[in-house]
Amino acid sequence: MQVGVVFPGQGSQIAGMGEDLCKEFPQVRELYEQASTVLGYDLLAACLNKHGELNDTRVVQPAVLVHSIACWHLMQAMLEQPVQLMTGHSLGEISAAVCAGGLEFSQAVSLIKIRAELMSSCAQDGGMMVVFALGEAPIAEVCAEIARPDHYIAIANHNAAEQWVLSGHQKALQEAAVRLESLGGVVKHLNISVPAHSLLMAPIVAQFEEAIRQAGPKRCQIPLISCVSNAQYAESEELISRLGSQLTGCINWPRTVSTLLEKGIDTIIELGPKTVLRDLIRLEHPGVCALSFGTVEEKPAVQRFLKTASRRADMLAAAWSDSQVEGFLLSCLRLVVGTPCLKELSPASFQQTIQIPYQKLISNLDAIRAFSAQCVDITTLSQIAQCTLGMLHAKGFAPRQYKLLLEQAAAGYGVQDAIAEYLV
Repeated sequence: MQVGVVFPGQGSQIAGMGEDLCKEFPQVRELYEQASTVLGYDLLAACLNKHGELNDTRVVQPAVLVHSIACWHLMQAMLEQPVQLMTGHSLGEISAAVCAGGLEFSQAVSLIKIRAELMSSCAQDGGMMVVFALGEAPIAEVCAEIARPDHYIAIANHNAAEQWVLSGHQKALQEAAVRLESLGGVVKHLNISVPAHSLLMAPIVAQFEEAIRQAGPKRCQIPLISCVSNAQYAESEELISRLGSQLTGCINWPRTVSTLLEKGIDTIIELGPKTVLRDLIRLEHPGVCALSFGTVEEKPAVQRFLKTASRRADMLAAAWSDSQVEGFLLSCLRLVVGTPCLKELSPASFQQTIQIPYQKLISNLDAIRAFSAQCVDITTLSQIAQCTLGMLHAKGFAPRQYKLLLEQAAAGYGVQDAIAEYLV
């Protein structure tokens, strides 16, 4: 097993993040207290979001950073073998630099405070929006047609095959939204006033790079992958330039993940609030083992997985009989049909989240029966698990509930180890 660790960026924040970890683990509480001293306010209290603190990028950035680093401190004791590579999405790459030994914790908190303040100073009536269901070419063409110095817009993030984030002036974003929707795109404006990862951030790059230099970066003990250039690096001077380039550079997350896989990583663990990066990896690379750790509740399952994950290489090379997989698949189909829908879904949402994944399972069943003499590899099992969990989530089941239901569906067919990351 070759392990890579990834860290999320802004957008993964959630009210109450870190509270359970602080209550359970004194070392985590200590990290939050250190961060609060640097920031000048109680970070954990701000994370409760009682007064909308998590709408402020100056709170969100340190909140996500500290939560991710706390998870790394806890996971280190669970690892059976060393981590090979680290990376992160935007802000998450700074979390990676800390966990890889390139930045001291307190210095990183101070640095992230400076980063957030500098970015806020470049708001310039800016914002960001997500575009779904279109490829790069039509989006880039619309941006090129609209963009001018006082009406700027550009691609800021490439998150998935057909998921892009645009950054720029609000009026340019609004004009782009109309054009992209006319081309069949689905547009969602984000509650962000900072035009991150665009040339509008250029005025602060030199200041931020100098702040990194003043933080005294060291050579990383674990190599990092840049989420902008996708290059591997470890030296302190590289850290300054790579993290500085993020401010204006486009985040290419699919390419970042592909780089991890090309370098032999077969197990990817996301550390931080929510499961955004894990879910993107599972969506585009169903044969890759991807899991996440961000809460006290998740810790036992992650620890159990890591203790048995040494068998992952054997599982990747193994195959399961058609009868094993067919039994598991039928069990999942019975589960999906037999469970109630706990929340109301619109017809369009029902089709997207229930009908389409259900038909995908039926297609898998037809394929297995059509080639009954064949064995099935781990990719098919992963697809079955992912579709089943997605449908149960859409129906309104909580993570603890749908993971238990999936484990019960797998019982008796000998496939639990092959889908272990979906039970975490």
